[in-house]
Amino acid sequence: LLNQFLYEHIDALEELHRDPDRHTITGLSTGFSKLDEMTSGLQRSDLIVLAGRPGTGKTSLALTLARNVAIREKAAVGIFSLEMAKEQLLERLLCGEAKVSLHRLRGGYVPAAKWRNLATAASKFQNATIIVDDTPGLSILEIRAKARRIAAQHGLDMLIVDYLQ
Repeated sequence: LLNQFLYEHIDALEELHRDPDRHTITGLSTGFSKLDEMTSGLQRSDLIVLAGRPGTGKTSLALTLARNVAIREKAAVGIFSLEMAKEQLLERLLCGEAKVSLHRLRGGYVPAAKWRNLATAASKFQNATIIVDDTPGLSILEIRAKARRIAAQHGLDMLIVDYLQ
């Protein structure tokens, strides 16, 4: 019943309102200031669906969110990739953090200065909690069971499923 937590929640909202040091972000920062401003960050109870036509950057956006949340917020992120191998995800995550072209990395055309950026990015991921499961063709029930196991073992602040059909 709503009335069982109504006043407790109103008290928490009033306390936030009275706090002179309050932050507009009450959840996990996405790393996108305008998005954080509109949403107050990613809230624990949020279900966010990224939808779009093929090739419009849904996976890239999801990985950027995962990277920002895991590295900057020090939060545990689980990623279920139903069509991309974990090595491909790692390359995308590293290139995004290092600001290195994925095309150049895969082609072997990374200048020495950019290799330092990749090494720095790798050290950031070494200290981040990102769990990747690239088992193809998982059902929703299998994803749920694996997500619960991950949450029990590592904690889980954000879960990404790329993608459901």
